[in-house]
Amino acid sequence: MMGLLVLGEVAQTVDRRAVIRLIGALKPAQRSKGEALHRPFLVLWAIGEAVRGMPRQQRWSVVRDAVGPLLVTHGGVTSSSREAALFPFWALRNDGLWEVEEAESLTMTSKGRRPLLSSLDEANPLAGLPKGVYDLLVADPELAAWAVGSLLLRYFRPVPAGLLQDVGLADLMAGRETTALRPLVGETFVDRRAIADSYGGNRVRGITPLADGILTVYSDEKGPYADGRIPEVNWIAYTGDGLSGHQELTGGNKAMAEYQRERGRCGTGTGRTEDSGPSRHGQ
Repeated sequence: MMGLLVLGEVAQTVDRRAVIRLIGALKPAQRSKGEALHRPFLVLWAIGEAVRGMPRQQRWSVVRDAVGPLLVTHGGVTSSSREAALFPFWALRNDGLWEVEEAESLTMTSKGRRPLLSSLDEANPLAGLPKGVYDLLVADPELAAWAVGSLLLRYFRPVPAGLLQDVGLADLMAGRETTALRPLVGETFVDRRAIADSYGGNRVRGITPLADGILTVYSDEKGPYADGRIPEVNWIAYTGDGLSGHQELTGGNKAMAEYQRERGRCGTGTGRTEDSGPSRHGQ
């Protein structure tokens, strides 16, 4: 299934892979206290609206009154809910996942980074997911669950109590906790290229995110690294990038270190092997 994504005056087709790629490319702003999850919150809410059949575009006042309290309740935001909602409402446009009608008519702040709250309140513009993305999410619940599962695994671990209910996604994700993501456990592939063709990711590197943004680790029991299963536990002793000399925190090693630091614990990534299909390892 494909949809139509309209960017300015240029119409582009969008398919499931393109939607997941947009979700995977979403990276929260980095603040002194950690990641600012304003945009992931807005995307979760927008997906919830789509799967429940709500209009694609909604007024700023509707988005503000729905998403602002989410950020305060579940995101630990200390500013007012109106101010909290403004940032993702405007910034998400740059990620290809959000459109604001008549944005050029809004009065901007002195630095031109975002519109004034007073201007947004007065104009009360329509905004929402691009039509091609919205149409696919409405028509394909499995795609919607995949997108939500990716966001939850990357940014909401553990999932805040009541979050899925508050964004209208509890029914969608019920029973899909272990099946939303792709590849599915037990799915097999001929080689790495087949995985990349289906789900993205680097064709050579052993540590790479797939299109959904989830860091993925490959381990081949035949080498060239001395990886191996740890007896009596479902773990793999994994060797990072670098076959000779001291390993350095660059490339895949740096990505793993950053992933573990951001999540506050080790072992939450995804390990996949070419011959046995995907598997999940954690502690």
